[in-house]
Amino acid sequence: MGNKQAGSEKDSNSNSTNRRRVLETIAAGGMAGVAFGGSVGSVAATSNWPGVVLAEYRGLENSLSNDEIVELQSQVLNEYQSRTGDEGLKIVGSPNVWSDQMETDVSVVSYALKMYPDGTSEYHAGLVEAGQSDDMVLEAHNETRSFVQSITDQKEARTGAITTTSQNSDDASYEYVAGGSDSNPGCPEGTISISSDVYEWVQEDSDRTIFSTQADFQAIPGTNRDECDWNQWYNGKTKECAHQWDKSDLTGGEQMDHKPAGGNDGSTSTSFTLSTQGASISWSYDQPNVERDDNSDLSEAEWFYDYNSVEAESQTCVWESGSEAEFDKNQNPDSGDKLYNGYFKHKFFDKYNYGRKTKDIAYQYRYEQG
Repeated sequence: MGNKQAGSEKDSNSNSTNRRRVLETIAAGGMAGVAFGGSVGSVAATSNWPGVVLAEYRGLENSLSNDEIVELQSQVLNEYQSRTGDEGLKIVGSPNVWSDQMETDVSVVSYALKMYPDGTSEYHAGLVEAGQSDDMVLEAHNETRSFVQSITDQKEARTGAITTTSQNSDDASYEYVAGGSDSNPGCPEGTISISSDVYEWVQEDSDRTIFSTQADFQAIPGTNRDECDWNQWYNGKTKECAHQWDKSDLTGGEQMDHKPAGGNDGSTSTSFTLSTQGASISWSYDQPNVERDDNSDLSEAEWFYDYNSVEAESQTCVWESGSEAEFDKNQNPDSGDKLYNGYFKHKFFDKYNYGRKTKDIAYQYRYEQG
C-alpha cells in the first residue's frame, strides 16, 4: 500500500467545527446510494456488488474517539451483513492512539473502512499530532480520500504483500483477512506511516489457531518532503518496530517465526518467507544503509534501526517485516477481542539546531460484529 500523494484542493473539513460522514454503497454499474448521517438506501446485493465503504473526517479539536471508530465499524459491518447474510465475526483494523505505550499526543482526524464481498476488510487512518497546522490535517484527510477513491469500486480485496501461497498434501494455506494503513504527517520533522496485512492459517479439520502479519514501517524525513518547504530535518533512529502478539485477547499467543531475523549492518536486498506446514507468505526486502538489531522474543517481533550514512538519514526508509504466532487451540473469540497490536516509534533530528522529535503510531486488529 504505500503513501499516496495529497491533493491540493482546500478542505473545509480541516475546520474543527465541520464534520462530515459519508456512507457509500456501490452496486453494479456505479454508485447505488450516497447518504449522510449514516443512513443508506436499500439495494439488493448482487454478484457484482463491490462491498461497502465508510469514511469520516474531523478536525483536531473534535477528533475521532475509539468508541466512535467502533461505531463506524459497526455501521459498515451491519450494512455488509444486511447484504450478505454473513453474521460471522470479522477482523478489522484501526489506530490505537489511546494506547498507554504512545508517547506523543496524536489525534485521529480521518478514518475509512471497507468491507469486501468476501468478508475481508481494509482501512486507512489519518493521524495528526497536537500543535500541527491545518495543512497537516488537510494532508491526512487527503490521504484517506485517496484511499477511498482507490478502493471504492474494487470487488476483490488486494492480496497485500503476499507473493506466494503454497499448499502441500495437507491442504494448508494462508488466507488474507484484513489490512490497513496509518499515516502521521508532520512538518518540519517528517512523516511516519504503517501499512499492514493480516493472514489466517487455514487447514480443513485442524484445531490450530495461527495468524501472520506483514507490515511496512515508513519514515520520510522533513528534508525529503516537499510539503515541508526547505529544512534540514533527518532520520535519527528507528527506536522500535514491533508486532505485539502478547497484547492479543486470544490466549496462549506465542511468536513462531519472524523476518528479518538477527542483526545486520549495511544495505541489503533479499526476499523473505514465513511458512507453516507448506502455507506461506513471501515478500521482497530492501534494507537501506542501517544497523539493524533484532530484539524479538516469544511474545513479539521487534526491531531497532540506526542509520549509517547521511544519505540514508535524508531518504525515505521502509522496514519490511513479518511474523507469525500460534495461539491455544480451538479459540472462540468474542466481538471486541484484539488479535494483535503493532507499534512504530521513530526519532527525527535537526542537524543545524540539534533538535529532536519523536513520533510514534500504535495500531490494532480486532474481531468486530455489527
